[in-house]
Amino acid sequence: MKRISWLISRYLVGAIMPYFAFSWLLLSVILFIQQASKFTDIFFNVNIPVSLIWQLTIALVPNVIAFTCPMAMLVGTIIGLSKMQGDSELITIRVAGVSNLQIAAPIVVIGTLLSIFAFVVNLKGVPLAASLVRSVALQTAIKKLESPIEPGVFNAEVAGYTIFVKSGDPESGRWQNIFIHSEDLAKSTVRLITSSDGRIDVTDQQTELVLGNATVTTIPMQPGAGKYITENIGEVRVAVKTKRSELIERLSSSNSTPEELGLSQLSELVKASEGKDRTEAQILWQRRIILSVTPLIFVCSERS
Repeated sequence: MKRISWLISRYLVGAIMPYFAFSWLLLSVILFIQQASKFTDIFFNVNIPVSLIWQLTIALVPNVIAFTCPMAMLVGTIIGLSKMQGDSELITIRVAGVSNLQIAAPIVVIGTLLSIFAFVVNLKGVPLAASLVRSVALQTAIKKLESPIEPGVFNAEVAGYTIFVKSGDPESGRWQNIFIHSEDLAKSTVRLITSSDGRIDVTDQQTELVLGNATVTTIPMQPGAGKYITENIGEVRVAVKTKRSELIERLSSSNSTPEELGLSQLSELVKASEGKDRTEAQILWQRRIILSVTPLIFVCSERS
């Protein structure tokens, strides 16, 4: 009889797991795409190193599987048992003398193991992932400040200038065939700056686009209202003020956001804080606990 129960347990697990695995994969892909859409400026930025993109991809996984694991367990159990019920397999198993408790035991074991897995993910994985996402976001911001120009795109982020770079190497910060347009409203003139090459110089608070062998053409905004001047200048520097040092300080700071805290730290934060911060910490703590035990809850509710 024990052998029969063991074979039936294996059969039940085999009936549920394919649907569970497929549901988990499908739901995880859907939710991952939804989460990744919040970071499209990072995923599709050619100036961002591939290593940062991979770090962000990995950082999104724990939150995704923490949400999709309970739903996949519910879907897999419902579909698997419904198929067995429709094929009269459950009736045959009961006729063979296997009790409902013996039928439910392997399913409850699966739910328990998945709850333990979900608890570990919510306890360790989710806080580490939140910390990694913050780190990647700050490193990305620093990279953008160091290289604010993107080849083939008109850039108006530099105050007072419209910059176009035909080609270049974002990694080394070297650019070719540069065109800059700026307006001086006080003098009612337009300056057009062209250069065959340039580079990016970075300091703590400032990024400069340095042009070599530049040609500067000054024309009046109103035709015929002023002089047309063309000058060949050896070097032109276009300064971009940034908060690079502030970002580096935030990157090295040990201060953690609530999403980066573990369960015990969230409990301490709830006790120490008030108002909105207290409510946010309570919600995060309760969400992680609920997501951890949900696979077992779903399995037990389906069994009943």
